[in-house]
Amino acid sequence: MPVPPRPRHRARPAALAVLLLVFLVPTDGQAGRSRTARVAEPAAPVTSWTSSEPENPTCQRTRRKLWQADEGWVVRSITVCR
Repeated sequence: MPVPPRPRHRARPAALAVLLLVFLVPTDGQAGRSRTARVAEPAAPVTSWTSSEPENPTCQRTRRKLWQADEGWVVRSITVCR
């Protein structure tokens, strides 16, 4: 039984070359863009948390996480007596 010849796909390399050119040629929308990455502006966080442990019926020691623009997140221990 004779073996049929393998079909040659000449259209496949040509199609791949066209696709490659489409992705490599810059479009009008990308022409004005710069190639450098922009650095995001720092934004102040909007949340904070509080943790407390009762020491005394009239005084309470609390740890607070606060945002300070020049230092970032800072944890402070605060004692409040009432």
